[in-house]
Amino acid sequence: MTRFDAATADFNWLLQNVVRLDDVLATGAFPHVDNEIAADLVTAAGDFIGEVIAPLSEASDRIGVSLKQGRVQTPPGWKEAYALWREGGWPGLTAPRSYGGQEVPFLLQACVATMLGGADLAFAMVSAAPRAACSVLLAHGEPGLRDLCVPKLASGEWGATIAMTEPQAGTDVGMLRTKAVRRGDRFALSGSKMFISNGDTDLTDQILHLMLARIEGAPAGVKGLSLFLVPNVQMTADGSLGARNGVSVARLEEKMGLHGSATCVLNIVEAEGFLIGRENEGLQAMFTMMSELRIETGLSAVGIGASATAHARAYAHERRQGRRPGGDGPAPIAEHPDVARMLSIMTVLTEGGRALVLENAKLIDLGRHAADEADRARADRLSAWLLPICKAALSDNAIEVANLGIQIFGGHGFVRESGAEQFLRDVRVLALYEGANGIQAIDLVMRKLKRDTGASLRDFVAAISVDRQAAANTPGVDAIRTAVESGLQSLERASQALLAAGSDREDAVLAGASAYLALVGRLSLAWMWLRMANAGSEQKRRHAAFFAQYYEAEFQLHESRVLRALGL
Repeated sequence: MTRFDAATADFNWLLQNVVRLDDVLATGAFPHVDNEIAADLVTAAGDFIGEVIAPLSEASDRIGVSLKQGRVQTPPGWKEAYALWREGGWPGLTAPRSYGGQEVPFLLQACVATMLGGADLAFAMVSAAPRAACSVLLAHGEPGLRDLCVPKLASGEWGATIAMTEPQAGTDVGMLRTKAVRRGDRFALSGSKMFISNGDTDLTDQILHLMLARIEGAPAGVKGLSLFLVPNVQMTADGSLGARNGVSVARLEEKMGLHGSATCVLNIVEAEGFLIGRENEGLQAMFTMMSELRIETGLSAVGIGASATAHARAYAHERRQGRRPGGDGPAPIAEHPDVARMLSIMTVLTEGGRALVLENAKLIDLGRHAADEADRARADRLSAWLLPICKAALSDNAIEVANLGIQIFGGHGFVRESGAEQFLRDVRVLALYEGANGIQAIDLVMRKLKRDTGASLRDFVAAISVDRQAAANTPGVDAIRTAVESGLQSLERASQALLAAGSDREDAVLAGASAYLALVGRLSLAWMWLRMANAGSEQKRRHAAFFAQYYEAEFQLHESRVLRALGL
């Protein structure tokens, strides 16, 4: 029974008809890429990931990682798969060609990352952090450090982590204690970091930790944090490796799921580090990496949702039990109305999420490469607006999808050999990664809505309005179009109430933030279903109609929660 869905046909359809890769190619930033090459890349990725990566998932879960003589040992098959991953050039898809990468649009990378998350989330995480580290070094790194490290990361020869969390600090990074002492043009770092994904593995000889620390004498709080590159192994200017660098794994966390990912506690003792960017501006530089990893979280969530849905659908069509309504039996349980309902929920949340996260990826490309400065600024605002939605709403949706998959399997879903329960154990952490989902809600309301007095909101509404107009005369889309209009009305009322709340009502605003994110999240999926219904097949329109029927009532529910939090 299938446990992985590459969804290559849907990806290619979305790229051509819904998200429109052509808009990115029209910027002229990717003259070596066309639609045919893009389709071939997506298809090849689906084949490779399905054949090489997806089979790792069971060993990742059942055997997991281990710590032997201070080094992390990856699950069986990982080394061989990682070598093939490197050989195929997959680690450097978006890296500049001048650094050995393939320099394709981030939109295509998003397709590949989604598949990878659906095949084996633990392996996907090994791939994600080095790409994000490349982005940080390209944006903020000193030229010598950048020129040394980016080619190694793009080739997959070296790995990377984001090393931020400390035991006493958690989300409050202003409480970080890791210190950095100047040693000529370098620094010696000491402290402890926890929850460091793939803080050590046997896949690469070098791992670069992008680490926040406080230089002696720096201001307290977040204004005193600087960003450093701290290698696991000391290195020379030409990349030659020497002795271990004072970074060691103190412990591997034993987790609910995601057993193939080495979640490490790191001890840092006088480890040599290199400053990235300016002193005391480390958090701003680190956000380059965090933003990319937040969208990676959404991509992985959609990937796991797709695999959980395919797995449940296959079982529901094979499993015969009970009788058809008004008919005979035993019948496939997929024909039972409540099972059909659950399968429909899984489908609309996953396929809607796939379109949304690709739309966000496209906006990231346009924010970097659109010819007109105003177009770049607009794309940046809208992609930033969607980022907490793609991270938080889509990870929440994936948890719901995985949970429904267990329900469809019935008692067998609670048994490990079914494979259904692993999806839920693995995906659950995505609501915690890169800023827990409540933090994403606060970011949406306090930074994306109130700080710019609704400018990003207006961009969001304007984008939806374009698609409402485009679908005005399309037959068969009335239900989803009406649902979108209802969602926009609820969004307008909730947004205006939050914008009107003064600084003395901050506690009330924060209390309503999660409901506001849920409202925007549902409306964002309705928007994508409107666009897909307008461009799509009869099946897409049926799914869009189901989404409208099932979720339209939630708009007013979430609106009322926002207003009640504000005492209105």
